[in-house]
Amino acid sequence: MVQVIIRTAVIVLPERRGMKRIVFLTALLVSLLCVCPASSGPKKVVYYLPLEYGDSRDIWQGNNDDVSHNDQWNRYAFDFWPMPVGTPIAAVADGVVTHVKEDTAGPTGNWEDNNIVAIRHADGNVSEYLHVRQNGAVVEKGQKVMRGDLIAYSGHTGKSTAPHLHFGLRLGSHETGKSVPIKFADVEGDGVPEKDDTVTSGNFPIRYRMEYDRINETAALYELCNDLGCLETVVKELKAFGKIEIPMPLAVLKGAIKKRDDILAEYGKAAENALEAIKKADADGDMKTAVRLACFGEKDFALSKKVADIRKLHAELRKKEGYKDASAALKDELGYRAKISRAIKSEIKADAKKKKSSKVSYKSVIKNYEKALGAAPEGTASEKLKKHIEELKARD
Repeated sequence: MVQVIIRTAVIVLPERRGMKRIVFLTALLVSLLCVCPASSGPKKVVYYLPLEYGDSRDIWQGNNDDVSHNDQWNRYAFDFWPMPVGTPIAAVADGVVTHVKEDTAGPTGNWEDNNIVAIRHADGNVSEYLHVRQNGAVVEKGQKVMRGDLIAYSGHTGKSTAPHLHFGLRLGSHETGKSVPIKFADVEGDGVPEKDDTVTSGNFPIRYRMEYDRINETAALYELCNDLGCLETVVKELKAFGKIEIPMPLAVLKGAIKKRDDILAEYGKAAENALEAIKKADADGDMKTAVRLACFGEKDFALSKKVADIRKLHAELRKKEGYKDASAALKDELGYRAKISRAIKSEIKADAKKKKSSKVSYKSVIKNYEKALGAAPEGTASEKLKKHIEELKARD
């Protein structure tokens, strides 16, 4: 870059013959500021298959096939099929949408009628996804996308003899750029599938990785707490659990949301069962069981719609004879719950640290669980606790 600075000075000289001499002096200062940052070259981009995570398809045409992939524009392209109209198409890498065409209704035999989505990536290459169904794009020109994002639904438009997805990578432009080779990170071997191969996508929608992981982690925690008889430990996580939103309609994400909804439904049903069990125990005159279920039900089902009813029943039980003795009988189980809750929380912290470092030890976590085991009542929870301790020892 060249920067030119022009400075003008006005100088008044002494009078000469009754006139003031005003001289305008212009100084031209030229500064050459050559800013030439070292070029790091194009960024490396890792590509995945243009299919939603877990989807398997056959390669109808591959590199240099003599049907239609034999010119400089399509030489390294791939045709995926069978692709019934409406099959999700995923972005192969992060990028910016440069072109969307989705107005053709069906096959015409003409290339110019192909419905298409094109995405430019950090290495300068443009990925193109052809034969999209009419109005089947879910992205717009200029939109930023992330690897694994749903970008369109497959179709049978333009120059297409059957519903399929034509995918390729082109240099610089989807219109004029030449076809360039591509390797897929989720294809075994050299990353380049061949004709008649069956490939399965590992193209996870990374935009929602955090939400997906949180659902699975909370689901595992819920199962653990349920097994060990202390749902109160997971109540805080369940509150956030229910607020997770994943609007992108891809199978793996819909599966996670279903898992979340199933657990919340199970939690709600468990609260209903606890409420009915309290009523029955009270009706049968089993004060000890009624008080136990009411006491722990308030804690375990604090997020349930039935918690108000459980609290009401508990309040009524407090007025009855024998409540004090029944409540005192819970001392040992309250001690167990305090210990198991401490152990579970220590495991959560250890798991969080392990995400950042592989050197994390679970020895202290195991000790906490062993303390809880010493206070655990005999039964299913005790047996599952023993099993969990062995699993932690194997992990450590």
